[in-house]
Amino acid sequence: MMKRTLLEARIVYSRAMGLLLGEINRHGLDFILDQGKRTPSEAKWNATHCRVVVHGQRCEQPIDRHSAPHEFKPIGIAQSVHVDGLAQDLLLVKDGAIVNDRDAYAPLGAYWTGLDPMLRWGGNFKGFADLGHFSHEWQGRS
Repeated sequence: MMKRTLLEARIVYSRAMGLLLGEINRHGLDFILDQGKRTPSEAKWNATHCRVVVHGQRCEQPIDRHSAPHEFKPIGIAQSVHVDGLAQDLLLVKDGAIVNDRDAYAPLGAYWTGLDPMLRWGGNFKGFADLGHFSHEWQGRS
């Protein structure tokens, strides 16, 4: 495991993000930079609200008021590396719609994780594939 300071990790992450954006542009892909750095309160909100899509819309009910007929699954975690400035959510767009296809993101995920041994792609997460999530591992979190 590599030992880096948070500053060093953010520099490696930022340089790699620049390379990833260049790679996306080289392939002529349309994309949106979505959530980057989050505040602790935003990360806490994501950890307590449901991400399940029902009838084409995210449930987003908080866990204490969740009564929808599906399992509660949090949008994110309270200790997100977004809070540390080490993650970016990037959404691919095709034909006027956000792409939710693993095959579209997989080459970007492979490119990203090949840039540095500490870089992580959300498509490789166990349990929930977060296809547009690109991050640098920090203190055991990605």
